[in-house]
Amino acid sequence: MPSRRLGIPPEEVDEQELLLFKIDDLIDNAFGMGIRTSDVGALINARLNYRMASGRRVSVVMVGLFPDATTSYARFIATRLGSAATVEPMTIDAIMRQSDLRDRAGSADLALTFANRHREVAALLPNTKVVAIRFIPSEATRMALASLDPLARVVAVSRFPDFLPILKSGVQRFAAHVQNLAAVNLDDANLAEAVEKADVIVHATGAERVIEVAPPGMRAIEYRHTPDPGDLETLVKPFILQSVESAAFAEKEAS
Repeated sequence: MPSRRLGIPPEEVDEQELLLFKIDDLIDNAFGMGIRTSDVGALINARLNYRMASGRRVSVVMVGLFPDATTSYARFIATRLGSAATVEPMTIDAIMRQSDLRDRAGSADLALTFANRHREVAALLPNTKVVAIRFIPSEATRMALASLDPLARVVAVSRFPDFLPILKSGVQRFAAHVQNLAAVNLDDANLAEAVEKADVIVHATGAERVIEVAPPGMRAIEYRHTPDPGDLETLVKPFILQSVESAAFAEKEAS
């Protein structure tokens, strides 16, 4: 051990000293193999650059509308991308209100968002590559819809009018056996009447307020989405790989 070599008790050798001893051993081994001094330095630099580039994690932000849902999306994406990327959830509203979030999102390698929010997010983050990915109903949502009684009277409620047709179509797709389906926007004057006539509420994320006008104990299903794994494989992963490879090449050129 280096400590014995210098007559130092092992407990008195700090981590930096141990690292220096290891570097000395590496140099001694290289000289013993006949490697020239200049080549030893070049080999160490090349290896360091390779490790720095290969260990680089691409920064991704998931830009959504609601904090809880966006956090869920980010976790799903992070699991799919693995250790090659970090994924941070941010809402459009938070980015607009908080300068630190806006700066962090603006310096990210990639921003992911919904197709109908792509233009808005791209304008908000002009220096960040913004990619729109599709979102599909989560497994829990699909199972809940499939379990509905065929005779149940269902009302679908959305916070955003432009999403209401999509919500209704999704319910029809995964609960095709249900014949009585109405769709209403959260701010519609007929909301209370539509809920009163229903047995089950299917509400989009962000439209939870509809439960306040529902009778006690009425079944409510959140139409929760999850990022489309297909888009993550075909749109996001290739970008991550390209970013890592570009960083590795740049590091190599710099050395």
